[in-house]
Amino acid sequence: MVVLAVDTSTNVCTAALMKDRGPAHEISVEVRSGHSGRLLPVIDTLFGLSPFSKEDVGLITVGVGPGSFTGIRIAIATQGAFLWPWDARWSGRTRSTRWPGAPSPPPFRSCR
Repeated sequence: MVVLAVDTSTNVCTAALMKDRGPAHEISVEVRSGHSGRLLPVIDTLFGLSPFSKEDVGLITVGVGPGSFTGIRIAIATQGAFLWPWDARWSGRTRSTRWPGAPSPPPFRSCR
């Protein structure tokens, strides 16, 4: 399963793709404000540079802080827009937990 991980809760807009605990394909862009205008181009560029397609995504996970509430809302809204067309599950992660693909990740709540 391919995982799309997104974090916009800080001054860095990050999107990453990984499969089966393999190496991640990641793009991070420093953004003081305006995550909403940068996130979709970052995700689009990421898919263009990685071997994965949007249809491969089975889980979308979002950084939910601590950090900017507006940034968190942007990531969650973007995640919600992708869930149905991609038929993917979702999860939220704090910075204190490990992302999917990291060794021994803690249990996380996953919803459809």
